[in-house]
Amino acid sequence: MKIKNLLFSISAVSGIIVIVFIVLGTFRVILSNNLTKKEIFSLVVKHEELFRSVLVEITESELDVKYISTTQKSKLYDPENAYLEGLYIRRDISTYENYNNDTISKAMKLKGLRSISVRSNIVEFDCGGSGFGSASSDYGFFYTEEENIVDDMGLVQEGNGWLIREENGDNWYYTERIIENFYYYEAHY
Repeated sequence: MKIKNLLFSISAVSGIIVIVFIVLGTFRVILSNNLTKKEIFSLVVKHEELFRSVLVEITESELDVKYISTTQKSKLYDPENAYLEGLYIRRDISTYENYNNDTISKAMKLKGLRSISVRSNIVEFDCGGSGFGSASSDYGFFYTEEENIVDDMGLVQEGNGWLIREENGDNWYYTERIIENFYYYEAHY
């Protein structure tokens, strides 16, 4: 009888452990909406020509664009901009407008690409994130023509890429070259 109870207890505990792992795995998937590192590398290599065309469109448009996305991937909850449908650009914090560009529209339809941010020396392609609040992470890739971008960012060699960690905290940033001028990144907060 004792062996039977012991086997039942072990079976019950094993069942509970399996259920906990299933719940945690499901919770992680629900909180995560990003591509993996391998998927981002593959996306860039497979669509390199398209991404280079996007860069030409952005630089030749001479628009003062800070952010590009679509209402299908990044909803606008501001009532003043509720009329926007499809591809849109943001010029500053509150100025949004519809934007019509076939090349950028084609890129924004790719699975996993959520938005494009434009800065003076970097164009960042956001591929989502996971978590929330101070336990969040962002993933994507960026384009730069700067050859010393890693040195300029204060990163140190780590594996196949470069890393920087917050001195007295848990934030860190990692980047790795994918192809010429394109770099994978992940940021953890």
